[in-house]
Amino acid sequence: MDRLATTGVTLTSYYTAPSCTPARAALMTGRYPHKVGMGCDGVGSFLINSKYGLGLEHQLMPEVFREAGYVTHMVGKWNLGHFSDSHLPHRRGFETFLGYNGDEETYYSHHAFGISPVYNSSFCDFVYCDSAVGVRFGDCQDGDYSTDVYAKRVLELLRVHDDSNQTSPLFLYVAWQAVHSPLEDPPDMTMSVAQQEMISDLALLNVTGDEDRRTTFARMLMYLDLGVKSIIDELDELKQMSNTVVVVASDNGGCPSEGGNNYPLRGSKFTQFQGGVNVPAFIFSPLLSDAAQGSTYTGMFHVTDWLPTLANAAGLSGLTRNMQLDGIDLWNSLNQVGLDETGAVQPARAELVLHLNAWEFPRDATDMSVRATLVNASLVAGSIIVNGTWKLIVGEEYSDVFSPDSDSGTDGCEMMPEPDAVYLFDLATDPSEATNLANDTAHAAVLAEVMAALMREYTSQGSASVTWRNSDDAAFDVWSAAGNFVVPWNSTDAEPVSPMDEPPEKPIEAKPVSPADAPTAMDSSATLIDEDDDEPQDVEAALEEGKYHDGR
Repeated sequence: MDRLATTGVTLTSYYTAPSCTPARAALMTGRYPHKVGMGCDGVGSFLINSKYGLGLEHQLMPEVFREAGYVTHMVGKWNLGHFSDSHLPHRRGFETFLGYNGDEETYYSHHAFGISPVYNSSFCDFVYCDSAVGVRFGDCQDGDYSTDVYAKRVLELLRVHDDSNQTSPLFLYVAWQAVHSPLEDPPDMTMSVAQQEMISDLALLNVTGDEDRRTTFARMLMYLDLGVKSIIDELDELKQMSNTVVVVASDNGGCPSEGGNNYPLRGSKFTQFQGGVNVPAFIFSPLLSDAAQGSTYTGMFHVTDWLPTLANAAGLSGLTRNMQLDGIDLWNSLNQVGLDETGAVQPARAELVLHLNAWEFPRDATDMSVRATLVNASLVAGSIIVNGTWKLIVGEEYSDVFSPDSDSGTDGCEMMPEPDAVYLFDLATDPSEATNLANDTAHAAVLAEVMAALMREYTSQGSASVTWRNSDDAAFDVWSAAGNFVVPWNSTDAEPVSPMDEPPEKPIEAKPVSPADAPTAMDSSATLIDEDDDEPQDVEAALEEGKYHDGR
């Protein structure tokens, strides 16, 4: 991934949501999570047995590409709702899906976290879905490390596509499990000298009890890098790389208690501080302009921007023009088109909403009219960046900066609500958010401006549905009857689910929603989601320089 990043475009001001489900909702819809009912992201908001789901009224990224004649597949982590068949990937624009539905599971046995209070058993969260034949389950791939399982599936899809669909372009979304809790060492691998030195440096920095987490995290990331490399090598072998766009991005910041580290940024996953939302990302493609290749884009880039940006890269901007997106098309900016008189890239984004959790208080208010009478604006957790530098955070307890050489074993990831808390930071001079300017009279006008911007966003969301739901123990009955597999359990859903012996080697063909002439500019669009940092570093030197930044 280092090689891809240094020869592509590195996004230094890339922003995402504070946790998995809202980030994925934003990626798939091109809209802010709170606008599609997926803004509530406190710990436990989206449980494996909760009836949550990204609203079916929203058009998703794969549907846009499929409408244009693309073959669409997904591999890995879904996490956008699975209580009914209608919410699964094969009903949301993907022709096939192999992976898991929930937020976290084991890497070798593929069992979701949690024990059924009725059956006292764990459940396998691993399914194959096909738009032609529905949901198939029964093979949990027990003993196979998930990075290997997903890399193998991607290679199969690339080879089948090359053999049977040479005139059709490909959209492939790979949502890797790594690196996410629970930490599990990968199979043995050959490490480079630089990787061995990184492991040694981490062992030196770690305090008692923390070494296993940090070094295990690093080995898992290195193994993920091998999985990405196998995909890039296959694209080269198939002579498809010249027409491919590859995106690699984290979905949220790291958890110190799970081996991650966001130093020198403040905060962690689930928080609105920079450590939770400003994460590593890059785009690589031979289709990028000569000026763009090997460059760094410092303008703000939000996870919602991928949909319109990739649509433009594929010549499909017309399909997204009427979608009321929050995302901005940054393809020209990334390619350094439209430079100013000094030769600098003009940032296309001046403002972005990082988070707006209007459902934090109270959680059970799913009716919008009821919620409006119960939710006090002073209890809303939210954050916004205005004019590219002024960042406002409200409703959250002040977070720490977690140094790599401190004991972070008890520092869990969660957003701690704090009613009436207000923070104002100047990111241009204070990227670690050390100085709160909210009470500084010299910045009263700035505070009023950014607060007004956030409140405008909050008050404009009267029509958004709330998709957060309490856990539903009825799921356990259905899963138990299915041989302890996580499957859709909505009793009103008529879509059949049935066991599978093995996923088919060749995906069953499914016609595009609306066949169209495939754009010749791009035969393959691969979107790769890497949940954590991608750059091995000299840890001791970086720590001394205050630049250590990993585990995202």
